[in-house]
Amino acid sequence: MTRYPKRPCAWQGCHEYALPGKSYCETHQKQWNSIANNRQKLRRLHERLNEERKDFRERSKPYNNDRWKRSRALFLQLHPWCEECRKQGKLVPATDVDHIVPHRGDMSLFWDMDNWQALCHECHARKTYRETLGKARRRG
Repeated sequence: MTRYPKRPCAWQGCHEYALPGKSYCETHQKQWNSIANNRQKLRRLHERLNEERKDFRERSKPYNNDRWKRSRALFLQLHPWCEECRKQGKLVPATDVDHIVPHRGDMSLFWDMDNWQALCHECHARKTYRETLGKARRRG
């Protein structure tokens, strides 16, 4: 069996000897393992966020074309008031076309005008926040 001379711990400022076959002493090896574990968790989180960004980019593509812009403008002409505000007895001009049931990339649901509603920006932002917050809470 080959024996190697003891090496000093690679942790800056530590004067102990490293464990056999390792770079750190017993104390700092535990800390290094914890750091490495956190790096792996962070890497997995970044990978998941990148996948979500790709998914979001794919879902947002239908909004960046002339057909949607014309359809949206026509829908807002036909439905000039915010649906949520009207339920509360207020008349607020609609600025956004909302998908009642989120389409999540389903093009038949995206173009289904029965699934559209006119909302003011404030109501649309509130609804979208509730939908995304609920998704985040289920995941966490």
